[in-house]
Amino acid sequence: MSLSATTTDFINLAYLLKGNYRKGVHRLREIMGTPEQAQALCTNTGALCLILGHDPTIPDANSEQLRSILLDGRYTDLAVENWLPLVFEDTIENIVGDKTTVAAIIAGSTTAPAIAASDKWLAKCLCTLAEYDSASINSIADMVGSSTAMASIASSTSAITTLFNSEKCLDAAFASDVAYNAIVNSETASDAVLANDAAQENIAGNITVVRKLAASAATGTGYASDIIIGSDVITDAATSDDTARASLMSSDAFCTAYAAKYVNSFSSVPWSTVAAIAEFAAAKPASFSAYQGKKRSIAITGNGTHSFTVAGVGVDAGSGFTFICDDLVGTHAMNSSNTTSGGWESSQMRSWLSSTMLNNFPAEVRNLMNTVGKKNTSGYGAATTQDKLWIPSQTEVGLASGNAEGAKYPIFTDNASRVKKNGGSASYWWLRSVVSSTNFRGVGADGSLGSGGASDAVGVCPCFCI
Repeated sequence: MSLSATTTDFINLAYLLKGNYRKGVHRLREIMGTPEQAQALCTNTGALCLILGHDPTIPDANSEQLRSILLDGRYTDLAVENWLPLVFEDTIENIVGDKTTVAAIIAGSTTAPAIAASDKWLAKCLCTLAEYDSASINSIADMVGSSTAMASIASSTSAITTLFNSEKCLDAAFASDVAYNAIVNSETASDAVLANDAAQENIAGNITVVRKLAASAATGTGYASDIIIGSDVITDAATSDDTARASLMSSDAFCTAYAAKYVNSFSSVPWSTVAAIAEFAAAKPASFSAYQGKKRSIAITGNGTHSFTVAGVGVDAGSGFTFICDDLVGTHAMNSSNTTSGGWESSQMRSWLSSTMLNNFPAEVRNLMNTVGKKNTSGYGAATTQDKLWIPSQTEVGLASGNAEGAKYPIFTDNASRVKKNGGSASYWWLRSVVSSTNFRGVGADGSLGSGGASDAVGVCPCFCI
């Protein structure tokens, strides 16, 4: 009995393309580079079975390279059109028009890579999954340009999930206003994004898409805000891009949703996320008021781990969060001699905080600290200093009226709220306010206002802004 043409072609091509690894790859590149030969190969059933029929989960020699060369060529649609009928024993039209068969194609280890590479047949498969007549759809461009097709696809979980799993379909969809509007206004599509890690990564990796979503979220369009807020990777991408962030900051509704996303996990999110939240809080403090009183732990070299509380939201100009230590990091004198000459600006305490103590903070925190203007008592140094790490004033802790030395931080409501411990015991601690030529203000162990000689070594409670 003689071999069939298909079998003969398969054997001959197996020898030609796989008999020698390097020569086989080189030979297929030559074939695919010549239109006449490429088209002939893409209609040759033996070639298609050899190259596309090889299970990618069990690769051998050059199987994946051969597959890539064929599917990355100009005749992918032709190859798929001639290969799928061999697999499913039906016409290509019947195959891509049947929802059950299309689902099998997408789930198949050999058929999925082939259909994913085909512009025409992938578009038709997506329409079939959405139960939309694909007669007029012959490309992904046709699909994303059709409002009726995209409305059907966006409302079908299986179709929209398949679209999101294809980077080229996703890019095409978000580049088309028709497709984008269908997706962003569909709850099904929104839910499909949030259930699909690959889709989220694809969106987050495309800054044009991220900016488009941010602009829609800012105007309250469809489910754009839900998509951004519901995905950590998309949230990070949107809040780290200047253009997207500016759009989102303009929306009170988005800021409220963004604030709610992290308010319960604030103590454990990365410091980079804290910084992103803080930037929004600086722009829209009312939306982030729930963060007041939230805490973070910081390991300070040589001083152990200390808890810091958000003392105020948007209180210090240009900053979202002002953090104050919940206890004391040790003791230190304001100056080595008993003088307040030069006030806080010239104090040795300020110099020590801005060098030794600041450098003891973890780099990831130190690098996020804002330099902020700190008001100081008139007549004792500069009216305002620029500091990253400082101790509070009597005004900021609620022990003086007015705003001569900054605004009061809301967490300070009474003496009990001002009590700080050093090594477990309530202790006196310094304020940067000057009371006389020899004394700075401080807070007593009971939380009341006091004063002490500048050379006294008493408690230190550092503050910083992000």
